[in-house]
Amino acid sequence: MNGKYYSDYVIGTLRRQMRAHRRNLERRPLFVFSCGGAEDASPPHPARGNLEAFIARSKSPALDNVFCLKAEAIAANRVFDKMDLLTQEAIIADVADWLIIFAESVGSFCELGAFASLPHVQSITSVAVDSRHKGAKSFLIDGPVEVIKRASSPLSKVFYLDLDCPLASAEFTGFVSSIRVAVKDGERLKDNRGRKRLNDSQGFINIGSLVHELLDLVFLMSPINERDLIELYCILKGFDGAGLRIRSRVLTLDMNKGDSVILRTDQAVSFMIASGMVESSGGRDGERLLTSSFLLHDYFMFKSDRSGELEEIRKRVALDKRRDGVGGSFYRGCTM
Repeated sequence: MNGKYYSDYVIGTLRRQMRAHRRNLERRPLFVFSCGGAEDASPPHPARGNLEAFIARSKSPALDNVFCLKAEAIAANRVFDKMDLLTQEAIIADVADWLIIFAESVGSFCELGAFASLPHVQSITSVAVDSRHKGAKSFLIDGPVEVIKRASSPLSKVFYLDLDCPLASAEFTGFVSSIRVAVKDGERLKDNRGRKRLNDSQGFINIGSLVHELLDLVFLMSPINERDLIELYCILKGFDGAGLRIRSRVLTLDMNKGDSVILRTDQAVSFMIASGMVESSGGRDGERLLTSSFLLHDYFMFKSDRSGELEEIRKRVALDKRRDGVGGSFYRGCTM
């Protein structure tokens, strides 16, 4: 790891600002994974794009640090090589804070059935169904939709609406606008406890929490190469890099995969790139140089930066790298 950029002072400051146990549920980044039909299909399915635009354009502080991610980008980029799509979707569920399925295509019907069959995913899954099907008798309505409804979680909602214009539904729009409250309330449920706890044992690194923790570091240290990112993470956590065991909570608890699926750090980073959390460019020695795609308003692994120490560190490291010709900006759309 480059000691010039990641000096004892930088490491000491980061350690001092790390959260011990409790995370800030009021402000931490939230990930919304939406499933549905393709926007470029004929006819098109605009629901997910409308949701993403609504959250991105919102001026409400309640939707600060809320980001929409698309599940199919993970599969398209072959992040989890040799894994079936059901296993991949279970890992995506670990990272998600809220899963919203627009039931409008064959693929989305299958995803709904899959998520409804996983107890630790039901409680964070909502489904939007065309209002024409309300009260109908069908396997879709009486099967997986009913399962989601009976999960009785703050996040397991069923919405009947116009799938071409879901935000015309005041109920749906109001729920999206209060999603942070629902996520916080949902973490009190038995099946949700520990979903996004801070990783404290290298023998069981929760992929859902790891992605959050790495995103914090990429944002603060942008641009950072992949090797330095993982080494810095291990130093801060006190982990031996060779002993990391990255696992999926859903695969372990719901699908009995256990030790049969141990993820690699490069897969975690590739997941972040494919889902749009970070951007990747070619660095020196052919390594991936990572830059945050998001302006984080608060952190997962670190405390709220009321003292300004983290902002000072972020600027210092970025200036040192820029002087050395290391490319990248603080985050997309931001200049110094």
